[in-house]
Amino acid sequence: MHHDIRYRLAAGLMGLSAVIHLPVAALDFASYGVSMIVGAALWSVLGLGVWRGWRWCAWLGFLGLAFGLSVAIAGAMGTFGLLATLFLAMALTDLAGAAVLFTLLWRAPGPRSNAA
Repeated sequence: MHHDIRYRLAAGLMGLSAVIHLPVAALDFASYGVSMIVGAALWSVLGLGVWRGWRWCAWLGFLGLAFGLSVAIAGAMGTFGLLATLFLAMALTDLAGAAVLFTLLWRAPGPRSNAA
């Protein structure tokens, strides 16, 4: 398990993204409700794994955040007003989380103990 503070930062950003999903679902449930609730649940579960330092959750989270970034940008471009602002906030949060995870995943993992 990794005890790098950046895992907790990435998990926090994933949690923030999950929270931002909920008002989008509430404001336009017919268009975005189910996908936003599923997204919030997914980020919450993966964020907990990243918080614990599980590298496989970090990989899934990175891929998901990269995909979510493109979806959030498309959502911001397809709406206006408060929904567009929420999608933009989601995109920026996803970008920041993906950037933190990128730096964690593309460096060598920490040293492992050889204790038997």
